Amino acid sequence: WVESVGNVTADGGGLYDLDQVKDTSCMMGRTPREVMISLSEDFAKKLWGPGVFGKILAGKLLADLGQPWRDEAPINVVVVSDCGFLGEIQALLDILKEQPYQIETTIVNVYRPNCTYLGDSRGWVTRDLLAGYEVTQETLLNDGDKMYLAREILGLLERIGVKL
Repeated sequence: WVESVGNVTADGGGLYDLDQVKDTSCMMGRTPREVMISLSEDFAKKLWGPGVFGKILAGKLLADLGQPWRDEAPINVVVVSDCGFLGEIQALLDILKEQPYQIETTIVNVYRPNCTYLGDSRGWVTRDLLAGYEVTQETLLNDGDKMYLAREILGLLERIGVKL
């Protein structure tokens, strides 16, 4: 059973496809992405701290794990498709390490030629930044389309021993 958390939908699209939406007429001159970033940075993180979204994710995962139907289809992989904030990952890992079952964490950095975090509030989260946490790190090169990346991800899951 694979659970996807974040902005990716089953067809590979998602909320951050809003990056492509440039119409600002319904948002007082702002793009949907600008509004989402502002809600995160100027509201949620200021009110609840930099780990707020990691804590929300941990709560969702732990609530799902406690559902009776999970006995028949246990989660063995959770994919968080978009995170570049150290505070979020630390908050998530702090909560998960207190659980009575073993949870393995792999950070996957997806590189795309000619793409950087320049001008972005996110950055690379690496195993070195997560000293004190038990995590592994993998790197994928994405120089194709969404289907190419999907094949690369499936290959990575196979290499690290995840049974789908």
